Amino acid sequence: QADGEVVGAVLLTFDVTEQAYAERNRREFTANVSHELKTPLTSLLLNVNTLRTVYLTEEKREALLESMDIQLHWLETMVRKLLTLLSMKKNARFSLVPVPDLLDQVQLLTKEICQKYGVSLEISCDTAALSMDKDLICSALVNLIENSAKASKPGQRILITAECSGFTVTDHGCGISEKDLKRVTDPFYMGDPSRSKAKGGFGLGLALVQEIAQVHGGTLELESALGQGTTARLILGNHKEALQ
Repeated sequence: QADGEVVGAVLLTFDVTEQAYAERNRREFTANVSHELKTPLTSLLLNVNTLRTVYLTEEKREALLESMDIQLHWLETMVRKLLTLLSMKKNARFSLVPVPDLLDQVQLLTKEICQKYGVSLEISCDTAALSMDKDLICSALVNLIENSAKASKPGQRILITAECSGFTVTDHGCGISEKDLKRVTDPFYMGDPSRSKAKGGFGLGLALVQEIAQVHGGTLELESALGQGTTARLILGNHKEALQ
């Protein structure tokens, strides 16, 4: 009986600790969301007030409207990523998806971002079909390629490989420090906030990819070194259903 009481106490302590950890993460996530939304919203309100109350030349007015348009697109993208992050578990729909078709879609969706940063995307496919939620995996791969493009120099290439176990995205860009590598999947974490925000980052991309991997019963594995590039492996837990 004494042993049972000890085990019960340990389990209770573990449960309380887990609840406290989850609550701390929830509060931190909420605070981060509030902080990230507050700055662009405040700026938009000030700009609207300026348009209403201050005389501006046509040139300055157009410049202000363009700035507001950029901020609104930034907000729309962040809110969309947040909604995906919060709702994907209950909304995931799995089917056997032809991998070449998926990769064609990913290539089309990342064409503009690759052109913007002057990088090329190469594709290698060694599996015919995988069981997945196509939209979620497509979103994960687009996020990984976008990260790689931002980290690369013009003229460098990004390689995406599809195998029966999942997908690998490799670049030869600036890489991630060992310190940052431990936290880059935390929501809103950015190793270099000024550089990330200058390139339109939110610190949500890798958090999304990790969550998508978990929804598929898999994992996101990252290998990186400063100045040598990054390899991201999106491993699917249901890869046994792959077709060669």
